[in-house]
Amino acid sequence: MESKSTGLTSVGRSVDETLRQHTTDVAADMIVMGACNHPRLQQRLFGGVTRSMLKDSNISLFLSR
Repeated sequence: MESKSTGLTSVGRSVDETLRQHTTDVAADMIVMGACNHPRLQQRLFGGVTRSMLKDSNISLFLSR
């Protein structure tokens, strides 16, 4: 198994959009990421990357909390 860590810049896009686009660009098979939970008000105001990735991702996710 080969893994690679990459730093990305969002350039005006949301974090989840940036991650999904990068996985397409590099033909990744899986995303490994941390998952955390924030207070409901904070998630409503700013969104939740983990929730969005679970909802809209077309690639396998390995989440660790």
